[in-house]
Amino acid sequence: MKRIYVIGKNGYIASSFAAWLGKEPEKYMVHAIPARGFRPETFDFSQADTVVFAAGIAHLPSKAAKDAPYREVNCDMAVAAAEKAAKDGTGQFLYLSSMSVYGADSGAIDQSTPLFPRNEYGRSKKMAEEKLAELSGPAFRICILRPPMVYGKNCRGNFQTLRRIACSVPFFPAVRNKRSMIHIDNLCAWMQWAIDQKRSGIFLPQDPFYTCTSDMVRLIAEANGKKNVLIPGLGGMLTRLPVGAARKAFGSLYYVPGQEEHGVIFTLEEAISRTEGGAE
Repeated sequence: MKRIYVIGKNGYIASSFAAWLGKEPEKYMVHAIPARGFRPETFDFSQADTVVFAAGIAHLPSKAAKDAPYREVNCDMAVAAAEKAAKDGTGQFLYLSSMSVYGADSGAIDQSTPLFPRNEYGRSKKMAEEKLAELSGPAFRICILRPPMVYGKNCRGNFQTLRRIACSVPFFPAVRNKRSMIHIDNLCAWMQWAIDQKRSGIFLPQDPFYTCTSDMVRLIAEANGKKNVLIPGLGGMLTRLPVGAARKAFGSLYYVPGQEEHGVIFTLEEAISRTEGGAE
């Protein structure tokens, strides 16, 4: 039995992953730790096979984001937890980073793409990655995942904005873009694989299909009993807009295939069905 300690108990990814592993109690003992008030230097990780750091600050309104302690949580707490886990003899530390470390709003990304984060969130993740890399060694494996936008049932963040639009407007631009995203179930499957295989290094997990924004909006609307008509002819204009919400939604930003896939959902239709309350 593997003993997995997950930091960030009340967060979406951490709670989802704890529930995911909880389906196999004969294989995993999961200990979920709240991030609020957590002091890594006083914690005992000596019984842990893997420590997963899934805590983090993100998805804040602009006013709140200005003074948010991104570095303190996303970097300093993660590094302190890794240092204590290494001291206590834990074999692996899995860190949830982000596609934001690249600072890109369009184009293709692969393992060789340089990191140029454009906001405090991305910079805090990049800094954590750099400090964690210094701790990596044969006896203490550092595994870093850089997921793109995570979506799924009861998720938070940008997906909810897209969902509100899908359920409230009768028309939507027909844009043929492609974006890397990852359903929470596929991310959990990736994390489980990394732990089972005792992996170290940096990985770019994504769904085994690219997402088209227009198709996702249409499927969300249909899943909620609504009709959304896709209007052609606006795609070119939208993708040329300045960087911002529209560019993020309608531009193409994706990871180049090149790594093995470890998902359990293989079509966008399946993903939206699970997200909107269908099959589990």
